[in-house]
Amino acid sequence: MIGLGYVGLPLALLFEESGFPVVGFDVDPEKPRALHAGASYIRHIGPERVATAFRRGRICATSDFADLAECDAVLVCVPAPLGRHREPDLSYIRSTADRDFRDLTLYAQARLVVDTRNLVRPSALPSGTLVRA
Repeated sequence: MIGLGYVGLPLALLFEESGFPVVGFDVDPEKPRALHAGASYIRHIGPERVATAFRRGRICATSDFADLAECDAVLVCVPAPLGRHREPDLSYIRSTADRDFRDLTLYAQARLVVDTRNLVRPSALPSGTLVRA
């Protein structure tokens, strides 16, 4: 899970609670530190939920992108805020792709799935378009 904000963290916890192993990545090293300490920085997610999940050992959080190399799938949950004219600002997505996926040979084991339904305005790609790498 790339991005442990208000979308990525709840999704990562949901996967963990469903029994899946999860590696969560965030560029802010304070987020993995807080999560491993059982703290939550998102108001609607209680620290007890975080602590319980991390105690079970199926989830880990990191700021080292190389830790994602063993993952079977990578979900990108980074902001795409709307600009002045209600167009999505894709700079976080572009930055993630440029910085983190440049060397795809490192991540040959993982299958990157990008779902554009909620990221790109409808005029750019048809709703529900999937890109698989």
